[in-house]
Amino acid sequence: MRKVPAILASALAASGLTLPAHAQEGADQQRLEELERKVDILSEELEGGRREGLVSEEYEYQPAYGVGPAGAKIYEVDQGLSIGGYGHGFYKNSSVDGADETDFYRQIFYVGYRFNDWILLNTEIEIEHVEEVYVEFAYLDFLLHEKANLRAGMMLSPLGLVNEIHEPPTYFGNIRPELEKQIIPTTSRENGVGLWGNLTDTLEYRLYVQNSFNAIGDGASNIDGANVRGVRQKGANAQADDLAVTGRLDWTPVDGVMLGGSFWSGDMGHEQELFVDGDGESLGTPDVHMDLYEAHAQYKRNGLWLRGMFAQARIDDTQELSDSLDEGVSDTMTGWYAEAGYDIMPHIANLPEQSLYPWVRYTDLDTQSDVPSGYTADPANDRTITEAGLHYMPHPNVAIKAEVKQFDSEASAEDANNQTEYLVGIGYNF
Repeated sequence: MRKVPAILASALAASGLTLPAHAQEGADQQRLEELERKVDILSEELEGGRREGLVSEEYEYQPAYGVGPAGAKIYEVDQGLSIGGYGHGFYKNSSVDGADETDFYRQIFYVGYRFNDWILLNTEIEIEHVEEVYVEFAYLDFLLHEKANLRAGMMLSPLGLVNEIHEPPTYFGNIRPELEKQIIPTTSRENGVGLWGNLTDTLEYRLYVQNSFNAIGDGASNIDGANVRGVRQKGANAQADDLAVTGRLDWTPVDGVMLGGSFWSGDMGHEQELFVDGDGESLGTPDVHMDLYEAHAQYKRNGLWLRGMFAQARIDDTQELSDSLDEGVSDTMTGWYAEAGYDIMPHIANLPEQSLYPWVRYTDLDTQSDVPSGYTADPANDRTITEAGLHYMPHPNVAIKAEVKQFDSEASAEDANNQTEYLVGIGYNF
């Protein structure tokens, strides 16, 4: 006789039913077989109920609530576990020295858990360059009201187009747009708490307080002439003497059209001391306030995919920052980009699940436009990037990418900032 699960056996016993140890008569045997059949059915239903905690195969991959398509799975689960992820790798050749490079850049796992109808956990665990492991985000959502929900933990700063929505099938190119690496320090994530919700059917917002970025390390500036990427604390033993406010507002007047903007504002000094050349004369404890803001737009309808962004960072106390590095740190970093792609697959083959986008992007970026007295801007930091490529999706969750990138700057023609790169790679989410 097959073993009856303990919980079901207890339930049968409580109902006054017992299973005979040995069936002596035909009627008893028939009764026993019927009970076993019912136990099998109940066991399958229990197992099915456990499986329902995972997202069904019918899940439609769409970003939601500041999370990419695969990361948003947990919001479709009634209770229990959700698993997803993404990854990408590429081959790159540079014209500067002819060096070739391959890199399996990221493998990500999303693990979410729905505790009940109003509390959920969402996490993103990143393996970068095969061996470096990071927690990209880990937060609790308390779903209070459509217009105001609470989020707490390590959260992606709601900046730009790809800081939050960065799964490879959702953007052109093997490398994220340069503007959203140099001025918006993608991926920006810090610890904090905040609100998010939908003010109307077409107006969505997020507003957080997070530990601020850190502009000072080992007595010198973490900001140089090229970008602000060094200020990220990534939620690890983060300095929190200074806090920052960050938020965004997106308007979707019709399906496929989005207009919006985001900002970040806060001091980044954390009461730390700066020194000349890192270890010389004290320069005091500057506040190093930064205001970072951007405006963005996207149009994705009828096979046409357009995106654009303008971003600017304004930084105080750049004289002290420059003296600590003996290099000019600009008080203004500005850039913009525009890109366009068109899905030609419907015109060349009847493959409704597949897409093929030829695309182009132009970026203008200047991270050293206004340096303090006594310093000279490096012309290599005033640059443009022209890109063109193909974004082939044989499945909605799989992208095969190829592009060429031309970097041009105000530096001499032989400078490393004037080069051509060729890239081909793969990306996916699940």
